[in-house]
Amino acid sequence: MSKALRLLGLARRAGRLEIGEDGTLASIKSGRAKAVFLAEDAAENSRRRTNRLAEEHHIPCQILSVSKEALGKALGRDVVAMAAVCDEGLATAAIKAEQSE
Repeated sequence: MSKALRLLGLARRAGRLEIGEDGTLASIKSGRAKAVFLAEDAAENSRRRTNRLAEEHHIPCQILSVSKEALGKALGRDVVAMAAVCDEGLATAAIKAEQSE
């Protein structure tokens, strides 16, 4: 498991992660999201909508090099297309980890 996925799992356990499209978009709109992460095989329409909203709110949006199934497994679910980290430190660390892999 990649370091970025481990950090997302840590954010989930800390209660600082919104999982799924509805939770992710709501956290972006409310300003709670500090970074958004998408599975590489997330639906194109969902990716476009999420990217646009994240850009409008100046929130980094990172596409992970993992499938929805792998992201879901890391987060204790079956399938997860996207998640938003709501902690500045964990968001920054996960972005750096994904970019270095």
